[in-house]
Amino acid sequence: MEKEIIQHLRTFEIAQAKGQLIEEFSRKIGVHPVTLAKWRKKYNGMNISDAKKLKDLEKENARLKKLLAEADLFLERGTPKHIRSDNGPEFIAKKLLSWFKTLDVSPLFIEPGSHKHTAKPVEVSRYLAPNPKS
Repeated sequence: MEKEIIQHLRTFEIAQAKGQLIEEFSRKIGVHPVTLAKWRKKYNGMNISDAKKLKDLEKENARLKKLLAEADLFLERGTPKHIRSDNGPEFIAKKLLSWFKTLDVSPLFIEPGSHKHTAKPVEVSRYLAPNPKS
């Protein structure tokens, strides 16, 4: 996607130098002029590898923001008494147990073969929803 955007922006620079308006060029490539303006603001002067790096950084930033939000919930409400998980591979299970001990949390492992064993993973934040005020 970024590759095509940067190619459109380079083509637009040439077209603009020849006097073509943003509205005409936008219509030609099938996007709204506002979209083209946003692309110019975000990707102006970048090459394709820079755009890929930017996209990777944006993904990492989103992941870190989510992690920070979940950590804030722990700080705000304290750690839970128990965390339910499956046992997982041995390496992961040992790491989990070690982490649980640092939090002073008891593990509740899902029994193999139980209906919960095949359930989809759920974010911790779903279980830390605000308590209704009385």
